[in-house]
Amino acid sequence: RSLSFAADVLGASGGQGVDIVLNSLAADFIPESLRLLRPGGHFIEIGKTGIWDAARVAQEFPGVHYHPLYLGEVAAARPHFVRDMLGEILADMERGELSPLPLRCWPLDEAESAFRFMGQGHHTGKVVITQAPPPTIRADASYLVTGGLGGLGLVFAQWLADAGARYLLLMGRHAPKQEALATIESLRQRGITVEVIAADVADDAAMAALWQRPGQPVIRGVLHAAGMVDDAMLGELDIGRFDAVMAPKVRGSMNLHRQSLRAPLDFLVMFSSGAALLGSPGQANYAAANAFMDALAVARRARGLHALSINWGSWSGAGMAAAVDDTHRRRWASLGLEMIEPAQGVQMLQQLLFANRHAQAAALPLVRAHLPAGLPPFFALLQQVRTAAAKSTRVPEEPEVAVDLLPRLHAGGMAERLELLREFLTGQLVKVLALGSHDAVDPHRSLMALGMDSLMAMELRNRVQVATQLRVAVADLLKGPSVEQLASELAAQLPPSADGTAEVAIDDVWEEGSL
Repeated sequence: RSLSFAADVLGASGGQGVDIVLNSLAADFIPESLRLLRPGGHFIEIGKTGIWDAARVAQEFPGVHYHPLYLGEVAAARPHFVRDMLGEILADMERGELSPLPLRCWPLDEAESAFRFMGQGHHTGKVVITQAPPPTIRADASYLVTGGLGGLGLVFAQWLADAGARYLLLMGRHAPKQEALATIESLRQRGITVEVIAADVADDAAMAALWQRPGQPVIRGVLHAAGMVDDAMLGELDIGRFDAVMAPKVRGSMNLHRQSLRAPLDFLVMFSSGAALLGSPGQANYAAANAFMDALAVARRARGLHALSINWGSWSGAGMAAAVDDTHRRRWASLGLEMIEPAQGVQMLQQLLFANRHAQAAALPLVRAHLPAGLPPFFALLQQVRTAAAKSTRVPEEPEVAVDLLPRLHAGGMAERLELLREFLTGQLVKVLALGSHDAVDPHRSLMALGMDSLMAMELRNRVQVATQLRVAVADLLKGPSVEQLASELAAQLPPSADGTAEVAIDDVWEEGSL
């Protein structure tokens, strides 16, 4: 950077100067550039710092036309014009008529040095922060899969082998089952070295020892798929149940992070859950544990370390949600969520890992046509979400509770109360179990036989208590009463009606101690 450019321009123009100056410089460069203009010349200012105003230019350089130009405003007002102009510039560069500005590149982990260098103001051109190149799978390195003996771990162990890995470490707390043994054997027959590590990723000493294996290929990549669930409503969770679910996700991911500081990784992929983004009834501990990994991935990226946290949806044929029945599938489908097929999940991870653009990504296949029309937006400012929901082609759900249910329950006799409760419970079960129609609910069949599980029992309990103001325990629902039995128990909690008929016992419907 030197003011000698002015003399060079005057020399090249035979001392005549120029008619137009396009300026982005500041300080002493501004008056030096203004001196180069002939009378009636135009000074176009596109800089942002230290710029002059028209009055100062007119006073010090009369006869010069001053034009401040704010490119951001031009781009906003005339985007097509700016697009065409940039296209012309690129074409000129391709023809060699224009040369790009010089670049000085700095890796992301040296960003502090790059900003210090730029702040000194001695550089020309642009200072660019570059990300690390996309991770690669090396044949001479080891790759660790935590939760490696489970369904997801085995799926991605095979993917690593297909991608070129020759040394796999499959970690699990328990001995491998038959499916895992079969997969391990098939990998070994392909010439892959597979070592089963019986350890807990939350165990500090075990993880430190794993990184100090003499004579073994260094660990260059980790897929952290370990995890566990222990579902219950928040009020029923104690510190022990929180700690058990947190251990593999929180302590485990921190152990992996600490070890990677001693021996850098090409990649660390953490298997998070959509529960951390969307919430999940009865999974406060699980959602919190996964949210920690999401935050850790962002923190690692900020330090120039690789990390990717993937908020997976539910898997079909692999993972903790693999053993699901038709009831669960229908329920997820009613929420607009599809299950992830293993081949689809592998493709997602491969795309996210090798693109190397994000610290966190959601892998939640959505079916827009099935999204609930009344689903509230997560961010109130995004009003277009609400507008789109209002325009949904899906027929809105019927109201959760008839507005006159409570008055009718309190006013009616026992027979009417039972009928009202049967109808109400049937409607709620259709929603909770995603059954599709009232005909699918046999009032004499156990709720468990209909497909009820603990999370669904929590939701049904909440719906019943809000609608009827009557108490029912999740534990009692899990004993498997029928709609008839549950209706009878709820009716028994109501005060006597005006005609006294509510005091009649329904022994032929309700078996003592069944709820």
